[in-house]
Amino acid sequence: FNSGKREVMSYTISRYDYLLSDPFIRISRSCIVNKKFIKSINPYDHLLTMKDGIEKQISRRRWPIVSKLFAK
Repeated sequence: FNSGKREVMSYTISRYDYLLSDPFIRISRSCIVNKKFIKSINPYDHLLTMKDGIEKQISRRRWPIVSKLFAK
């Protein structure tokens, strides 16, 4: 959440991936992010930086999907 609050959910992340549509994107096995809050993507390290400074690794299997979305 924007406030930094964390919430424990009872569903698996794949269920949330199915339920959430644009602007959310799954970047790894354990992470779904809102595209509106992405600051930059480093194509060499497959590293995503959020506007609040948090860095997340993009998995190699998700990289082709993520890179196509932000190549525009």
